[in-house]
Amino acid sequence: SIKGISSQQEQFVVSDQSGKALVKCSERSAVSVSFIGYKTLLDTIKPGESKTLYLYPSAFDVDEIVVTGQLEPIRVDQSIYKIKVISSKDILDRAANNMNELMSTELKFRTFNDGVLGSSMSIQGLSGNNVKILIDGVPVIGREGGNVDLNQLNLNNIDHIEIVEGPLSVIYGSNSLAGAINLITKKNKYYQRSLALSSYYESVGVYNVDGLYTTKKNNSTYTFSGGRYFDQEFDINPDVRSTLWKPKEQYFGDFKYVYGTDKTSFKISTSLLRELLIDKSEPYDYYQEQVSDVHLTSYRGTVTANYDRYLASDKLISYVASYSSYYRLNNKFNKDLTTLNEVQTDDDLTIANALLFRGLWNNFGEDKKFNYQFGYDSNIETGWGDKIEGGKKNMSNYAVFWSGHIKPNKKINVQPGIRVAYNTDFDSPVVPSLNVKYSPNEILDIRASYVRGFRAPTLKELYMDFFDSNHDINGNKDLKAEHGNNFNLSFNINTDKLHKLHYSNVKVDFYYNRMHNNIVLAQASTGTVTYTYVNIANYATIGGSAQFSYKFHPYLKFTAGVSSNGFINSLDNENLELKDYLFGTDLSTDVQFTIVRYDADISLFYKVNGKLPQFRVDPRKRLVYSYIGEFHTMDISLNKRFWQNKITFSTGVKNLFDNYSIESFGAAGAVHSGDGSMPVAWGRTFFVKLNMNLNKILKK
Repeated sequence: SIKGISSQQEQFVVSDQSGKALVKCSERSAVSVSFIGYKTLLDTIKPGESKTLYLYPSAFDVDEIVVTGQLEPIRVDQSIYKIKVISSKDILDRAANNMNELMSTELKFRTFNDGVLGSSMSIQGLSGNNVKILIDGVPVIGREGGNVDLNQLNLNNIDHIEIVEGPLSVIYGSNSLAGAINLITKKNKYYQRSLALSSYYESVGVYNVDGLYTTKKNNSTYTFSGGRYFDQEFDINPDVRSTLWKPKEQYFGDFKYVYGTDKTSFKISTSLLRELLIDKSEPYDYYQEQVSDVHLTSYRGTVTANYDRYLASDKLISYVASYSSYYRLNNKFNKDLTTLNEVQTDDDLTIANALLFRGLWNNFGEDKKFNYQFGYDSNIETGWGDKIEGGKKNMSNYAVFWSGHIKPNKKINVQPGIRVAYNTDFDSPVVPSLNVKYSPNEILDIRASYVRGFRAPTLKELYMDFFDSNHDINGNKDLKAEHGNNFNLSFNINTDKLHKLHYSNVKVDFYYNRMHNNIVLAQASTGTVTYTYVNIANYATIGGSAQFSYKFHPYLKFTAGVSSNGFINSLDNENLELKDYLFGTDLSTDVQFTIVRYDADISLFYKVNGKLPQFRVDPRKRLVYSYIGEFHTMDISLNKRFWQNKITFSTGVKNLFDNYSIESFGAAGAVHSGDGSMPVAWGRTFFVKLNMNLNKILKK
């Protein structure tokens, strides 16, 4: 990027394969040179001058710019929050199609699978409604069993993912005590036109195709994307009709319009998803001719408008308005197994709508000793349908919040915050927070935080009944709101600033969560498989992790880590002692080799999922414990780039150890009838993927 210092006129130039670039400038200009995987270089150049500039590689994402929970876009190493960034290259290396595939080998995260309810995850031992999932800062609605289905979060239009490990209750309110996951969509800054196409095949019967087109003219940018993903049914027993992995088809599309100048940005975007999942039933015996199948169709749509305006170089106002809708239609069919004719017998529809209004006033400045953020948000949720008590329910939450950033010197950053909210159905307490970042030198960062959490039960937990061939879940209108306290402490040692070609990074963190009235599923009565939501008086998690990374640029990147999480709970107010915690330990290793001569990468992702404690509440209101057995998983992929990186071919193997379902020891804690096992994957599979990117550089 070459920008005239006086005229402010800007042009973009791409170097050739040897790194040479011809720049035309008639005045002294600012030069910004960037390349993926290298630190951005800033310099100046005069008319007629020749310069040789050297780029140095960037390790461990220290130059990644993050926005989640920030006053302004900021480098991840400068953020007061502990943030993990998953880049577009990480997504490509893993050949991940959705969030479930991407997170399955990540340290400190556990993913769980259900044939109908979908996939979910836990962070710091907390899951479900305690994990805030956002797309460009807008919450995703449509939770089943308390979780957003990770298989419905496709990655075709995602540039990177920001994960805040720890609570953001002041900034984002409820559902964020365990952390927040913000999927940031792709933006076009440099291309007049850009076209990306991708196709994917996996040997279990996965056929995916998607594409993205963007065009930029003057200050306006238009982006269109969409695709079709299809999964065949699969079960380890080929003779069953009711397979563990159901046949599923997804169609999705997105549109985004952005108008941007130096001071103003306006964006309007829409996102649509349709998913059809067929839940087949098993005949009771060989002679049964009629069976009952269910076609579950989900529709998810979001329309969002964003407006940002710089009132001055250090003052920014932001507004977000969003409407989200989620439909789930269950059509029941009687099917004749002799003629294969189907007759619809029943249907029911559940609808969830959410309105979000959010405004921020940010006062910031890198050299200021005191910055602050003031904001408000309102969330209005409505649910109705045949399975909701009374047919229709509403719940609204209105809040104002404030966060201050105090920097007495370059080493210390203190961020107090407070949130005051009103909930139409539950008493909302004042939520305080305190974050501290201390950097005694250029390689060490120490972060500590305390946040109080609050979560009102959702409309589904209160009023909705859910039933299919494997689930019978009833709402409980007598639920109490959850309250919690969270403590985090982390240490980060990064030698990125000391070396040019090789670096190491060490991360160590600890956490403690104490929850009151935690909402879980309990068996409703003896001898049935009917479940309902109940409150656990006391629930706590404690744990930590240690992770080491090493990079020798550009040939090798290695990461290894261990994490341990323990939990304890009680149905009354008895004391919780450390000796009574149940612990599970995970290990992970990621290795990537780059073959520079052939412009290719070989990546290996290995994880040991340790024995995981589980619990449920039995019909006599007693806690029943079980364990999900230990299992190992490994993915290997090869990426080869062609035609000046315009085409990338990927192939590899997933789930090398051929995991299918893992045995559960003790009392089974599933929310459906089962054999004391938990599905984890559909066995060993092989995949191929082809990406094509065609870009025309923007010139001014």
